[in-house]
Amino acid sequence: MRKSAPSKQSAPRISPAGVSDLWSSLGHASPDPICFKDAELRYTALNPAYAKFIGITNPADALGKTNKDYFDGTLAKELDRKERAILTGQRQPSFGSERIRDPEGHDRWFLVRRFPIKNGDATIEGVGITMTEVTELHRAEVALRESEQKYRTLFDESRDAVFISSPEGKFLEVNAAAVDLFGYSNREELLAIDVRKELYLDPDDRAEYIKEIEEKGFVKDFELNARKKNGDRIVVLETATPFRDATGNIIAFRGILHDITQLKLLQQQLMQSQKLESLGTLAGGIAHDFNNILAIIIAYITRMERGKLNAEEVASHLVTIKKASWRGAELVRQILTFARKTETLTEPFNINSLIEELVTMLEQTFPKTITFNTRLDRSHPTISADHNQIQQIIMNLCVNARDAMPPGGTITLATELAPGDRLLNRFPDAHESSYLRISVADTGTGMTKEVIRRVFEPFFTTKAQGKGTGLGLAMVYGIIQNHRGFIDVDSEPGKGSIFSVYLPRTEEMTALNISVDPNRPSAAANGETILLIEDEKMLREFMKSLFENKGYSVLVAEDGLEALEKFTAHSREVSIVFSDMGLPNMDGWTAFRKMREIRPDLKTLFATGYIDPNSRSEVLKSGAKGIVQKPYIPEEILQTIRDLIDQQ
Repeated sequence: MRKSAPSKQSAPRISPAGVSDLWSSLGHASPDPICFKDAELRYTALNPAYAKFIGITNPADALGKTNKDYFDGTLAKELDRKERAILTGQRQPSFGSERIRDPEGHDRWFLVRRFPIKNGDATIEGVGITMTEVTELHRAEVALRESEQKYRTLFDESRDAVFISSPEGKFLEVNAAAVDLFGYSNREELLAIDVRKELYLDPDDRAEYIKEIEEKGFVKDFELNARKKNGDRIVVLETATPFRDATGNIIAFRGILHDITQLKLLQQQLMQSQKLESLGTLAGGIAHDFNNILAIIIAYITRMERGKLNAEEVASHLVTIKKASWRGAELVRQILTFARKTETLTEPFNINSLIEELVTMLEQTFPKTITFNTRLDRSHPTISADHNQIQQIIMNLCVNARDAMPPGGTITLATELAPGDRLLNRFPDAHESSYLRISVADTGTGMTKEVIRRVFEPFFTTKAQGKGTGLGLAMVYGIIQNHRGFIDVDSEPGKGSIFSVYLPRTEEMTALNISVDPNRPSAAANGETILLIEDEKMLREFMKSLFENKGYSVLVAEDGLEALEKFTAHSREVSIVFSDMGLPNMDGWTAFRKMREIRPDLKTLFATGYIDPNSRSEVLKSGAKGIVQKPYIPEEILQTIRDLIDQQ
């Protein structure tokens, strides 16, 4: 037997007479406001929740009344309009979120459903209304949107670069400031780059950054040398935190980059200014020491010229002259190292040796009323830092100590190992296992607590006008911070001061020592030719004679242009070039590069009074075999020349 298809059931039709039955079962128990209205939009039924909403206690009091009895005129008209639309059969959204001001004047939000009430012949007789209050949900949504807008505004309008990136090195989101910082054309271009390869100047910085953020859970003011799109170097401070998944794995980084390129430039200029100021302070002492050295040399040479000396006396005089000459050379080396202008160059070195060399120079330049003591820990002498900047720190502290003792006194320099855990109470960021403490103590006037509190502020000074800039200790503080170290002061009026510098130390550091054997006999020539380039006549003639006495053929040039001409004429004969760097007409390095164009395998040894580390590196990378410092020991030059010629 074939079953008939089920007939469509029409929507339930509720007549006014049936409302009371529905009401008894549902309406009174509902926490949501519910009401019914007739074709004239007069209340025919309402539950207690609706009565409470319109501000009455007894629902029966509202029967026969309309919207204008409970709502202000504008709202009443708007509600009437929506309800009449139902009476005329217009389709309305099932639910709509509406703001309705209750009789007490409070704005409340509801999900409102209006539906027609029909009689048996489907004629619309009235309107039913159900309301679910969502005021708190609406407020939360508004707060969320406002929060998102504030975040978006902060993100987009921040003057610092704001980013979200992946651990693999891709930007996931950047703001306009990040695009400008790195010099890209638009956001999409920056999002497409590989951060590790295209932004980091040193790949090790990326590894250190990730290690620190994994261990600490954040990085704060992580100094990063970065590269712009055009290749320019910039310096930024990065502060970032990680996003982690449910298992704790890092899935992204979010952070801020603050450009400090100009600040670093100003810092370098400040450091250079302080070096020059310190050199000015030492100028009188340096001149005095040089005059003493020259007086020794002239006195002994004069005696050798005028007196009849035996061989033993001549030998003794020559030793004295040689010692005085090397003393002058060492003083020049210290001044040049102290005054050089280069970027931070971190390398292992022996701090005790640095202090001993500096004390030797200061003893010769400070007033004789000041004495120096040292207490140096010989078991842990090595740190990894910028040799020149650490020398600058100690120098500045010693100058301050001198100025605190006008009548004279004692400056004591000491080194010792300080376990990191003992520093944590004083310095919460002391996370290294050990630090090297360098202290400079004086027996001077001391400082009050107020002075100690401000002593590292830029431009703060207790010296008389024209006697100090107030920048020396501010620069010291900046250098120590750049080395991830700390500085402390202990002082009382009348009891002197102790400045303690703490620098991180690791066990794997090893000092670099170079040993030279000056007694090794230099081998004679085997028919080789040396091109000697030197503009100083007396030195040029001496070195020519020295080489010829060992059997070398020597071509001589006074400047780079003459050297290039002679090399062009004898390019196949020259075994090695020994050249000064600073030459007239054409400098030694330029001449060398032009000669290498003629003969790429040419061996060259340079001599110079001073060359900064960056230039030294560039010269050696270009193919030079070595650079020796003037003044040099002739026998060592012979030995080096022979070794270089014999190299395959």
